[in-house]
Amino acid sequence: MKGFLINIGNKKIDYLKGKKLDENQVITFFTHLGYQKLTLIKDNNLFNRHIILTGYYKNKKVFIKLATSKGISYLNKNEYYWYKSVSNQINVPQIYSTGYFKNYFYFVCQYLENNFVDLDFLSENLDLIINLSEKISQLKIKKLPADNFIKGKTPQEKFINKTANHLQSLPKKIIKEYNLDNLFLKVKNQASELKTACRYGDFNINHMILKNNQIYLIDGQLAMTQWVEYYDIAYLIQRIYSQFNHQSLAKKIVNRLLEKNYSLKKLTTILFARAIGGFLDEYIAQGNNYQLHNEFKNWIIKQIK
Repeated sequence: MKGFLINIGNKKIDYLKGKKLDENQVITFFTHLGYQKLTLIKDNNLFNRHIILTGYYKNKKVFIKLATSKGISYLNKNEYYWYKSVSNQINVPQIYSTGYFKNYFYFVCQYLENNFVDLDFLSENLDLIINLSEKISQLKIKKLPADNFIKGKTPQEKFINKTANHLQSLPKKIIKEYNLDNLFLKVKNQASELKTACRYGDFNINHMILKNNQIYLIDGQLAMTQWVEYYDIAYLIQRIYSQFNHQSLAKKIVNRLLEKNYSLKKLTTILFARAIGGFLDEYIAQGNNYQLHNEFKNWIIKQIK
């Protein structure tokens, strides 16, 4: 599926699906490395992408994230480099160690309690969240591996190509029924107006943890230093609308951005791309109910009429 392929040298590697690893072997492996009281955490992803453990090392509680395929290993490495690169500028887990289990990459990092940001906190702290997305977009760090995962001479071209890959991963019936070709044309025709910016990639409340009244970001597998502006906040808007079914909050975020003089044309360009991504997420999930994604698409279109 094109939407979940990354370029590694001259090869295209799938990062969607993992392999079923022997969990007992994994636990034994980390036990031999000195980790104690290991607990297996259920990965709710449908595709067995990670084995996740919590445990202790020298009386310090840790979080272990092990990839289960070659493609996912590359994303885990990108997450590791992201944490190392931005740790002095934004709040992310502290990395303790890295290594390989049967050629699959893992990292061990600081354990953060599961005190995730919820919709009420988001609604009451919009400016805090928006400011965080802006801070990320302005980060100046060394290039990350993911900067080369997508083909394109410029970040804008890569953004177009990634959106095209998402579209081409959908059945033609879905593309035609929901007129997604037209959305893609809007992205393609307007992307050149977007400035280059850093992105986190998965800017969503289930990747934001509150600790000591500060927000920590986790799961930076898709972070890039060279992408397009507005991406993270637009990603959040799409998730709030289509994943969490909270249309009024999504609209509240857009209104606040417009009050801050964000460009509506630029914002809708990203939202059109995210709408296509939302259809793809629904396609690979269980259920395949496209109603909310279609409502989101139509709502964006109304914004520019």
